[in-house]
Amino acid sequence: MIFLSHGVLLGRDLDRISHALMLDEDAYRIHLQRMKYVPLADALAGKGDALTFDDASHAAIRGALIAREHGHPVTLFVNGWHVEARAPYFPYQLSAILDYTRKDRCFLLGRNWNLTTLAEKRTLRQELKRVYMKFENWDQIVALVRTVSEELGVPKMEDGLRTVERKDLLDAAAIGVDLQNHGWTHLNPQLYSLSQLDHDIQRNRHWLHQLTGREASVYAPPFGKVGYRDTGFGENVLIARGDGEGISLANRVSLSIHSATVESAMGDATDGNSSPQVTL
Repeated sequence: MIFLSHGVLLGRDLDRISHALMLDEDAYRIHLQRMKYVPLADALAGKGDALTFDDASHAAIRGALIAREHGHPVTLFVNGWHVEARAPYFPYQLSAILDYTRKDRCFLLGRNWNLTTLAEKRTLRQELKRVYMKFENWDQIVALVRTVSEELGVPKMEDGLRTVERKDLLDAAAIGVDLQNHGWTHLNPQLYSLSQLDHDIQRNRHWLHQLTGREASVYAPPFGKVGYRDTGFGENVLIARGDGEGISLANRVSLSIHSATVESAMGDATDGNSSPQVTL
């Protein structure tokens, strides 16, 4: 089985929307003492469980470094554009703005929103996601984040959710963190044609090779799904390039440390022979 998280925070707060995908550091360390993870390549071959993190955030790299500290193999899926541009991951930005605003109401997306309860903030957050999942370029993303930030009066984001630098990734790779492909950008790949998807994967693969001198053979799409109508890749998918020309597919499950279980099971590795050939 292949487990997925988006990062580790010291003092994770369940009442913060921006912490929803994160693990609590103290609980995570205890978890690592009880587990035995294998390299991603072995897990893809059905030889044990692997641990993976998504995004080039400080929280994600923190999770990877702690795993290495405890002797576990670990994979980090990163987006080169965010690192080069020092651009925050906009889903974290929007969540953090809602977490830290002091306003109890706002006007966004053409209507008024109450923000007095966590549930009301989460409702707005879901609507923002519905909107940005349709965006095809970064100008739209930047405009949305700026509008929300100005309306709610929150210009900054906590350090753990910020994007790392090239040096951080190189230092992580030097101690054994496996860096793999999360696409060049974090735009929704469900909007891509197959050729656009291939271009995005190839660009980030080339960037990772220039950065580390190593080939990245596994791709994890942002938001967990490719979505191109002819692929049938499914949810929380990994697309792995083998030694030959073919690809194989596997799915990941979200790791929940607090309950010592996984939140959802997405299935075992499947044969990719019937899928379109995406060059990884």
